[in-house]
Amino acid sequence: RVGIFQGNLAPDFTLYDLDGHQVCLEDLRGQQVILNFWQMSCGPCLAEKTEIQAFVDQYSDENVIILSINLRDTPQQLEAYMEENGYTFPVLIDTHDNFAAVEYRVRATPTSVFIDEKGLIKHRVEGAMNVDFIKDRLGINE
Repeated sequence: RVGIFQGNLAPDFTLYDLDGHQVCLEDLRGQQVILNFWQMSCGPCLAEKTEIQAFVDQYSDENVIILSINLRDTPQQLEAYMEENGYTFPVLIDTHDNFAAVEYRVRATPTSVFIDEKGLIKHRVEGAMNVDFIKDRLGINE
């Protein structure tokens, strides 16, 4: 079953990153994926970005892709923000009436969805995450 609930196949989507490259969720099967829906006007979203970058820096070999899906801001605003803060994870722009956010029933930001290697939803989290929380949800033990 496809749907936004735990154990369901994550709904597929295709969005574009800040360089104009197409990213299709289904193409990432075989890796764990975290969808992180956010916007720059959300304070907890911005605080969370530091934690996401720390996770990326420390656990780059864990076969985890984090897709930071922005809901409101322009590519120019996002490029400046990412560069200014030294963030290296991909940002996708949820254009076309926030298709992905609607598909995943995002009611507030930040919202994150953890997807396993088979494309199944494992966790849905509303609210900001930190490195330890991300590790725990992915089952990463040091």
